[in-house]
Amino acid sequence: MLLVNADGSIAEMSGNGIRCFAQAEALRRNQERGTFTILTDGGLRTVEYAATNTPARHQGTIEASVDMGPAATGPDADRPADAVVGEQKRATFDLGNPHLVILVEDPAAIDLAVEGAAQESAFDAGMNVHFVAPTSGEADAMTMRVWERGAGVTEACGTGATAVARAAYDWGLVGERVTVHMPGGDVLVAVGDPMVLRGPSVFIAGIVVTS
Repeated sequence: MLLVNADGSIAEMSGNGIRCFAQAEALRRNQERGTFTILTDGGLRTVEYAATNTPARHQGTIEASVDMGPAATGPDADRPADAVVGEQKRATFDLGNPHLVILVEDPAAIDLAVEGAAQESAFDAGMNVHFVAPTSGEADAMTMRVWERGAGVTEACGTGATAVARAAYDWGLVGERVTVHMPGGDVLVAVGDPMVLRGPSVFIAGIVVTS
């Protein structure tokens, strides 16, 4: 799997993209369940998938679990970055691509276009930046907003959700099974070695490109 960002750069790994890729291959093979081992620029990833009941408007939805490997320590900043207002903690992780997780009081109050770009600029190789907080009234759950290297503000990030779960667990905020809420949807992350990301992929349309 080769993933190209909006700016033309290459992303080593995508936890959301790999679930979509697995579904596309399952549709090509006309399989309702199975396991794929997929080579990414971040290394080999194993995806287990199974079809689920779906609304009639969709040709199919799968639920997929991805072996994300370990959440290794990520890179240090190459230069100081301005502190985020209300920031409480921060940590970096490497899941085949780099992630900075910043614990704040309210992710919704963060201006992603400003703060995300400012935090990423502290890393010469770029950085995926996630502003997070425990989800109010829900145990073992985190709410996050995303600034992605090469794409800017996005609705969701699977590798980022995995990094957020690892950080929240290390900070004592959640247990070993973490629901991560993002504007684009929710995923479930099992904390361990390896980390396991679980979530859906929904078929939208088939596209034929002609010359």
